[in-house]
Amino acid sequence: RNKLDKYYSDLTSDNVNDWVRGMGDLPDTLVRFSLTLPWWKEGSPMPKSFVELRDDMNSMDITEMQKKGLNAKYLQTVGFKSFVSYMEKRIEQLFVDSIQPVLDSLKDLKTTNNNKEKSLVTEYEETDPVRILNTTRDCGTSFAQALGYVMEGIPHLKTGRMNLEQELKAFHDHHQKIGSNHFEKLPCEEFCGLDDY
Repeated sequence: RNKLDKYYSDLTSDNVNDWVRGMGDLPDTLVRFSLTLPWWKEGSPMPKSFVELRDDMNSMDITEMQKKGLNAKYLQTVGFKSFVSYMEKRIEQLFVDSIQPVLDSLKDLKTTNNNKEKSLVTEYEETDPVRILNTTRDCGTSFAQALGYVMEGIPHLKTGRMNLEQELKAFHDHHQKIGSNHFEKLPCEEFCGLDDY
């Protein structure tokens, strides 16, 4: 209520506590304030500065409510200064509550971007042309060295052992016997026959 001074004459020690609580019309969880806002007679100049008027009204509200016998626990809800103090704390709390999700989101975004940066640095280092060339050379060397062992066969093997010429002739004989015709048996037309190959 912002016109507390209008109710001074209606309030007594019997009803002042109920009136401040809202006379049962307001929920108990609702925070309520009673105060008098600065005012002066219409058409006349302001008698004091607005701040002085506001402070005078605040003092008058507290004095009058104490005279009426208002319980001390309700006195903190009377006057403009009490209202301002409550609103400062309430706004601060609302701000803190609303800013925390934003800060959490920024922390998550920072972590995600740091991980992306590390991944991109690793990818850049691994796609360095010099490293790719060296890796390709190493792979080629390893393959070439392994191919020698495959082509040599198993030297200590005694049965079923043959050289490349024997193996080519056996391959040709096998495909002639089964009648394979789905591929050319010689690699190109420059070879007249198997012996030439």
